[in-house]
Amino acid sequence: MTNNHESLKPALLRNRLLGAVILVAMLVCLVTIISPSTTKRADATVPRPLISEDGKLPDGVYALLREGITPDETEKLAEPHHVLVGHTTEGEQELVAVAMHSYLPLELARVPVLSEGENGHFSIDLKLAPNLESALEAFTGRHKRIAIVLDGEIVTRHKVHGPIKGGEVKISRCGDERCEVIYAKLTD
Repeated sequence: MTNNHESLKPALLRNRLLGAVILVAMLVCLVTIISPSTTKRADATVPRPLISEDGKLPDGVYALLREGITPDETEKLAEPHHVLVGHTTEGEQELVAVAMHSYLPLELARVPVLSEGENGHFSIDLKLAPNLESALEAFTGRHKRIAIVLDGEIVTRHKVHGPIKGGEVKISRCGDERCEVIYAKLTD
């Protein structure tokens, strides 16, 4: 009887080892599956903007979906969006759709700095709160056109040239004294 019992030990050991290998393989698969969703959540550390009772969006930076859009076209947009009135460079009104899932609040680390550059155009330097630095980098890495919304209105739209690191933002080439307007609203 000892011989049968002794012959079961290698089989039992083999089964336990096989079970451990399968368990490790399952854990690796689980980490692989969970890992991408975790990184997505890490980028989305900024909550979605909540529209106030009077229909205004909170102050912040939004990804532009469409500019010069018609009311019929707004109904066909697949992404969650909000439509605002913007102004063209000629001063004419146009409808602009901003993405509701791509938003960055304007929480500043210090008072903005307004400076006059060459050609008499102003620029404004902003420093976002430290907790928004990585969100700003991810946001500007994904979006090439953005809108700055203050007091429920688009005050300016800009082209993004690449990911902005460190939370330092320079808004330049503001038309129609937009930099002065942004400065006044942010320091009010």
